[in-house]
Amino acid sequence: MLGRSGIIQLRWPTSGVRISRSYRQIKPLSTATDIGAPSSQKSFGPWHNRRLSRLWTPTGGVMTSETKQGDATALLVQAGYIRQTQSGIFHYLPMASHLEDMLQQKLAWHLEVMLNASRVSLSALSSEDLWRRSGRIGKESLSTVQHQFLTVNDRKKSHMILSPTHEEEITTLVANDAKSYHDFPLRLYQINRKYRDELRPRHGLLRTKEFMMKDLYTFDLDETAAMKTYEDVRETYRTFFRRLGLPVIEAKASSGDMGGNLSHEFHILSESGEDTLHICRSCGFAENEEVTMKPSGSPIEDYSCPQCSSKSMSAHNAIEVGHTFHLGTRYSEPLGAVVEVPMEVQASESDIEGSQSVRKTKRVPLQMGCHGIGVSRLLGATATLYSDSKGLRWPLHFHPIGAMIIIDGPANEVPGLSSIYNAIHNIQHKRLKSVFPFTAWVDDRNRSFAWKLKDADLVGYPITIVLGRKWRETGEYEIKCRFNPSLSITSKYLVDSLLGILNSLNPEAKNSNQYLANHEAHGLEKAAAVQHPTYVPEDILEVSAEKEPRPSEPQYLVKERL
Repeated sequence: MLGRSGIIQLRWPTSGVRISRSYRQIKPLSTATDIGAPSSQKSFGPWHNRRLSRLWTPTGGVMTSETKQGDATALLVQAGYIRQTQSGIFHYLPMASHLEDMLQQKLAWHLEVMLNASRVSLSALSSEDLWRRSGRIGKESLSTVQHQFLTVNDRKKSHMILSPTHEEEITTLVANDAKSYHDFPLRLYQINRKYRDELRPRHGLLRTKEFMMKDLYTFDLDETAAMKTYEDVRETYRTFFRRLGLPVIEAKASSGDMGGNLSHEFHILSESGEDTLHICRSCGFAENEEVTMKPSGSPIEDYSCPQCSSKSMSAHNAIEVGHTFHLGTRYSEPLGAVVEVPMEVQASESDIEGSQSVRKTKRVPLQMGCHGIGVSRLLGATATLYSDSKGLRWPLHFHPIGAMIIIDGPANEVPGLSSIYNAIHNIQHKRLKSVFPFTAWVDDRNRSFAWKLKDADLVGYPITIVLGRKWRETGEYEIKCRFNPSLSITSKYLVDSLLGILNSLNPEAKNSNQYLANHEAHGLEKAAAVQHPTYVPEDILEVSAEKEPRPSEPQYLVKERL
């Protein structure tokens, strides 16, 4: 954890050993002026680079009548997050780049801390021949068949693919460089851009030709270990989505062209989704319609739940944001990812050495898994889920700017602004119940006060702290909660009031209503209690005593107060 001294400290649950690593703040290239001090006073405080005037934000400022509520792509464009260059291709502007970077950092943190994964960065270019060796493409040239690959030919006529996924490349890398069984289990991940020649790109960031993807590849020596890894990955995904405040449904799924015999998908329920989930309203079981074993053409109401046998299944549109696959030896066998493992055999009684054991080895193909999260799709899906007539409504830990301070007038004319900012900035050292840091910015742009208030609603900052007429006359702060307006408050006690709102918004808090509200909209109150048991009041569903509870939070993920 990042302590006050700037040291990252992690505590492992088994040994209690604390591992520290220096984390130095990057110094600015030039000096900056304290936002609340005269221009002659120089400062290197943490606020110097968190003024909105220093960030290019080409925003529309207010919602227009032409912007349809629920059109996430139009909102992201109007709020200055993205620009579309052509069908299925988008530019990310500074605010979206900050958001995407933050998601990547949080993903990396969970993968490295919870799964002991190592980060790699594989080339976007992959050989067609390698894909033929794995059997995912045929012997014919891709130039002669219809496919979804974006291909490149160099001057030597070598045929390459702009990779939509990297199973072949990562398996070949491990086959060539991981020679000893001591190297396993091995978990490698990357977060980079992928490419697919979509026939009909649509729904903004949900289906594009270029997209940001997190891939995790796991390698184990036997199937028992591989299944343990698979369950660990699923639990890590649950934790990650939960901490972002996203009501994700986990569903049984088909492995499709990827291969293997076990897979699960992670979905956000939305009418904009192209997938259809069948969810049991009684026990919470969910599966993609592709794997539903029901007679063709029969209504879903006549289908019995595979888990509890009740006829309480219902169909819901959903957006897939994550997927886990157990691949077995689908890629390791054809690509030669095998390793020698020791096996102990007892010598026969007639052996000269008597009953001494003889150490032998055998070659086994590696058991593999691949697990993805669509980072850019996650951004688009969250924007689709959380928007209203005023604009976007980002969850607290999803947006890189936790709170925006909006001032009525020039920043250098507001007395005590630096002290106010520092009090907010240091709130995470007090009683903020979160593993994620909380950051605040100041909107010091040369715009009218009313324009900045409407723009804050459009952009969707989780918290807005208004220093307006009430603050000047009575010293009261207007703290507006964009994500949950019922938590908004006017108070003279900034830190305590803000802490109360933040801890109420925290998805780690018991009985958080974020999951329940979204599931109630789809008639899935009972399913919510099973899919997200930590957050739903106990009286929603009577869970049987025989049901094994979900593992509790690992102790080394609880933020220490250093």
